[in-house]
Amino acid sequence: WFLETAAVAQVQQQVLRDTLAGRRVSQAMNHQYFSLPGDTTLQKLVDDHILGSGKRSFVVERGDNV
Repeated sequence: WFLETAAVAQVQQQVLRDTLAGRRVSQAMNHQYFSLPGDTTLQKLVDDHILGSGKRSFVVERGDNV
Protein backbone atom coordinates (compact mmCIF):
# COMPACT_ATOMS: atom_id res chain seq x y z
CA TRP A 1 0.00 0.00 0.00
CA PHE A 2 2.75 2.46 0.96
CA LEU A 3 4.73 1.94 -2.24
CA GLU A 4 1.61 2.18 -4.40
CA THR A 5 0.58 5.44 -2.73
CA ALA A 6 4.08 6.87 -3.20
CA ALA A 7 4.12 5.82 -6.86
CA VAL A 8 0.72 7.40 -7.53
CA ALA A 9 1.85 10.63 -5.85
CA GLN A 10 5.00 10.67 -7.98
CA VAL A 11 3.01 10.22 -11.20
CA GLN A 12 0.58 12.97 -10.19
CA GLN A 13 3.48 15.29 -9.40
CA GLN A 14 5.06 14.64 -12.80
CA VAL A 15 1.77 15.23 -14.61
CA LEU A 16 1.41 18.55 -12.80
CA ARG A 17 4.98 19.55 -13.66
CA ASP A 18 4.41 18.68 -17.33
CA THR A 19 1.14 20.62 -17.37
CA LEU A 20 2.69 23.73 -15.84
CA ALA A 21 5.98 23.67 -17.74
CA GLY A 22 6.47 26.83 -19.77
CA ARG A 23 3.25 28.43 -18.55
CA ARG A 24 3.14 31.99 -17.27
CA VAL A 25 1.34 33.30 -14.20
CA SER A 26 -0.73 35.54 -16.47
CA GLN A 27 -2.17 32.43 -18.12
CA ALA A 28 -3.46 31.11 -14.80
CA MET A 29 -4.55 34.31 -13.12
CA ASN A 30 -7.99 35.82 -13.05
CA HIS A 31 -7.77 39.09 -14.95
CA GLN A 32 -10.92 40.43 -13.30
CA TYR A 33 -10.26 41.48 -9.75
CA PHE A 34 -12.37 43.19 -7.18
CA SER A 35 -11.18 45.64 -4.58
CA LEU A 36 -12.62 46.36 -1.16
CA PRO A 37 -11.87 49.10 1.34
CA GLY A 38 -9.72 47.88 4.21
CA ASP A 39 -12.39 48.86 6.71
CA THR A 40 -14.96 46.45 5.23
CA THR A 41 -16.21 44.16 7.98
CA LEU A 42 -15.66 40.44 7.65
CA GLN A 43 -19.42 39.93 7.94
CA LYS A 44 -20.02 42.24 4.96
CA LEU A 45 -17.24 40.54 3.01
CA VAL A 46 -18.79 37.13 3.56
CA ASP A 47 -22.43 38.15 3.09
CA ASP A 48 -22.08 40.52 0.15
CA HIS A 49 -19.09 39.22 -1.72
CA ILE A 50 -18.21 35.63 -0.93
CA LEU A 51 -21.68 34.13 -0.46
CA GLY A 52 -23.34 36.59 -2.81
CA SER A 53 -21.01 36.12 -5.76
CA GLY A 54 -18.79 33.14 -5.03
CA LYS A 55 -15.65 35.25 -5.44
CA ARG A 56 -12.72 34.16 -3.34
CA SER A 57 -10.00 36.72 -4.07
CA PHE A 58 -10.01 40.44 -3.38
CA VAL A 59 -7.60 43.32 -3.42
CA VAL A 60 -7.76 45.24 -0.15
CA GLU A 61 -7.36 49.00 -0.35
CA ARG A 62 -5.91 51.21 2.35
CA GLY A 63 -6.01 54.80 1.20
CA ASP A 64 -4.15 54.87 -2.11
CA ASN A 65 -2.39 51.57 -1.37
CA VAL A 66 -3.48 48.05 -2.21
